[in-house]
Amino acid sequence: MHALFVIHVTPSSTIKTGESGAVSEWTLQERQSYDFDLVASNGTHAGFSSRNAALLVELAIQAIPQLRSPIYWREHQRGVALSRQSYLKLLGNRRGAWIVSIKRVLRCFNIVTQLLLTAVMFYLPARSAWSQECRHGSGGARPKIVGGQFAAIGDWPGQVALRLRAKDSNVSHYFCGGAAISDRWVLTAAHCMADIGQDRQLRFQGVDGHLHVGVLEVVAGVQDLDAVDQQHIFETDKIVLRDGYQNTASGQDSAVIRHDVALIHLAKTYTGPVARLSLDANTDPTTPPGVQVRVAGFGVLSYNGNMYRHPQGYAYDAGSRQLLETSLPTVSSQQCKAAYPNATIEAEQICAGLEEGGRDSCQGDSGGPLVAYDGKGCPYQIGVVSWGKGCANARAYGVYTRTSYHADWLKHLVGDLRAVSLQEIEDSKTSNIGTEFAMDTLHQLEEVLRPANNRVRIGMKGGNHIAVGKEVVIAAQSEVAGRLIIIDINASGEVLQILPNKFTPAHTTARIAAGVNVSIPDQGYGFTGFKAVEPFGEGRLVALVVPEDFPIDTLVANKEQLGRGLVPVNTPTNYLMNLVQQVNSSVTEHTAADPRLTGWGLGIATYEIIP
Repeated sequence: MHALFVIHVTPSSTIKTGESGAVSEWTLQERQSYDFDLVASNGTHAGFSSRNAALLVELAIQAIPQLRSPIYWREHQRGVALSRQSYLKLLGNRRGAWIVSIKRVLRCFNIVTQLLLTAVMFYLPARSAWSQECRHGSGGARPKIVGGQFAAIGDWPGQVALRLRAKDSNVSHYFCGGAAISDRWVLTAAHCMADIGQDRQLRFQGVDGHLHVGVLEVVAGVQDLDAVDQQHIFETDKIVLRDGYQNTASGQDSAVIRHDVALIHLAKTYTGPVARLSLDANTDPTTPPGVQVRVAGFGVLSYNGNMYRHPQGYAYDAGSRQLLETSLPTVSSQQCKAAYPNATIEAEQICAGLEEGGRDSCQGDSGGPLVAYDGKGCPYQIGVVSWGKGCANARAYGVYTRTSYHADWLKHLVGDLRAVSLQEIEDSKTSNIGTEFAMDTLHQLEEVLRPANNRVRIGMKGGNHIAVGKEVVIAAQSEVAGRLIIIDINASGEVLQILPNKFTPAHTTARIAAGVNVSIPDQGYGFTGFKAVEPFGEGRLVALVVPEDFPIDTLVANKEQLGRGLVPVNTPTNYLMNLVQQVNSSVTEHTAADPRLTGWGLGIATYEIIP
């Protein structure tokens, strides 16, 4: 039976909650800038971070129509505007939740402070702390591990951290990741386990500077290692390396690593969600066209990064205290082999990464999951973090071991596994994920170039509603001078680079002067216009003016891209993610000296192809 909670939320710092007529008063007290106490009339305390308060306020948003407008919150300390959706993280194992509102949150919502809200919510059904949450589509230019942002454990079913706990003192060392794939088995990388004996022990140097004999433990169900308690810790009783495991790396770009997977058997039953796996080559993403994938872990934030200590006394070290995630595009085996000519890249491996680096898995992330997404935005694991050259270096892609390649071995040892179906993959191909991803990428581009938005005007001569078969000419004008990039994204999410192109003279590299109109095509193209073709629906024209020192030759003006001519990009996810990363890197370099980004311009126009 659901118990009815009536919550009165006022702009004061007092919150009243009641069940079946019994009302108790809770007073909100600030402890720090971002931590709050709820103090009951009987003296009971319940600690809430501002992040968790934001989550609970989201429940109010669900119930109160007036709060459903696209309102943005501002995080005070960093001054960074964050959408309220970015707070939709962990309700965890709460069987019910109060709607918490505070004066600061009301200010963030820009609500009149005299507003009195009364929300009636039903007690939430019991829900596990381990329950899986699916994203709405796979789009969204998400946080990164190297230089990354926080991840929510609900988005990463089965995600675990591996640690060595000292036998002789209260010291722990977090060193790798993994994924629970059943109630007793964890999947990780063989190189994480290779030096650990069958007694599950290994010597390590702790943050106290001493050598310790550590015992292998699995930590599951947390996104903040400071929150680890006994319920999250699992002792182990067996390690199984994949037969045929080979690691003869002679350098970071010269490696022969095969069968880099291992299994850890838990001494007690794990009751949380388990990772869903790709166990068939047909459910692995192919490149081209490529997809956006994600990887998460507690690894270091940059190569040879800092380690952490627990703030409450006992010592531990980890690359990151918080679970972090990054989004990456998959790259083709051919691209990966070109990046690592002295290494072995075979059918059991999949590569992902950006041309200029900046996002990657790193030390401490090894063994963790690489995931793709189905049409409903639900993750499924396609790889295990294996190796790469440094962390987030240019053209130094991450190399991951495919789960599908080792499906028979996994099934033999583990038994029944959660597997993504071919139908679920087919559904993702017919969904609008490609379009959602493209639009999300454009939103991020607008955020990065906020001071430069609308400095470029772009459109079709004769209007932006175009009948199929009609010939059109694209026109652009910019308030600033620089190199001009024009991209078309059609209603299906296909990406066509219009400028620069093979018709652009090499010495001009598609430049535009301030206030001058540019038409594409012009007289030097050998044709008079572009013919409008299906798909029907809305597309986007993107015009980007960049400074002279922008690395245009690495992506949009490289020989391969220009040699393709005016045809759609065969790896659109890779292309768009790399473009945003290049822009972001260049803007970061320019911002200190030029916060208004006077050498940049951006214009985005919507057009529609009609019958």
